[in-house]
Amino acid sequence: MKIPKKITNLIITMLYLFALSACGGGDSASGTPAETPTQVIARLRASGILPTLDRSTSLAGPDLNNNGIRDDVDTWITNKNWAPDITAAIKIDAAALQSALSVDTSNQQALVAVNNRMMAGITCTMSKFTSLVESDRILRDLESITVNTRERSAAYMAYNEALNGWVTKVPSVTEACDVQ
Repeated sequence: MKIPKKITNLIITMLYLFALSACGGGDSASGTPAETPTQVIARLRASGILPTLDRSTSLAGPDLNNNGIRDDVDTWITNKNWAPDITAAIKIDAAALQSALSVDTSNQQALVAVNNRMMAGITCTMSKFTSLVESDRILRDLESITVNTRERSAAYMAYNEALNGWVTKVPSVTEACDVQ
């Protein structure tokens, strides 16, 4: 027996409303109010799940240990507790992303050098995961965390625009993971 479309839509709507009503905020029995978005963000930052990012107008941001990776990005990578080989691979890409923000886009040699390091970081990172979806998500998270201000976004877009039309060689995994 085929159920009419109107009845199907009504059932779906009722289930949806039921699910929403079950998602109450806070504990009504104890009178504890739900956390505000600000409180949730503070709790996630305190736990290390959500990184506290440098939001200055500086393209470079602080890099106290001079490893080419902004300190807040370095902390985010460290707090992930990945295996050492995964951490090393991600740091290759993190340093390349950081250098892309300050590269002279009129200098072809500098663009090639940054692009080669970026491809090495991506290739090496992707080789460390069995799931391309997981490695892609991590690389996108890294990009979002690194390019997190209007100024950094503009610099990164300028870098990518300068590469527009270029053909890029993807290095072998051995070559990629040996880049420092």
